[in-house]
Amino acid sequence: NGILVEYNPEFKAFYSKKILNQSIFDILVSKTGSVYLTASNQGLMVYDQKVSKLQYKNKGATFYSIYEDRSGNVWLEPELDGATLYKPSNNTFYSFKHNKDDKLPYTVKARRKSDKSFNVF
Repeated sequence: NGILVEYNPEFKAFYSKKILNQSIFDILVSKTGSVYLTASNQGLMVYDQKVSKLQYKNKGATFYSIYEDRSGNVWLEPELDGATLYKPSNNTFYSFKHNKDDKLPYTVKARRKSDKSFNVF
């Protein structure tokens, strides 16, 4: 539960660190090297590898899947319906909720296929 495994290229070895006292739902290493994690009621967490510390964003929310689009934005699958967009460039969250008049599914799964240009399908 809550264990992160890191590789140290200098020593050519793997190290495990307990960073959270509960299970991690999903992990994303972004194109810029940021490490994003999700867990129950923890919001979006960003792991700072230099100081081995978690930074909490939108704490209290539960997100399941994480996905990065070609612009470097982070898409999250929230506990309730819809999708949540996190823009790291300005540290802002945007929620998109299901509209019963739309013919879209209630929950947008963040783990969709993408091409080499990070276009999400």
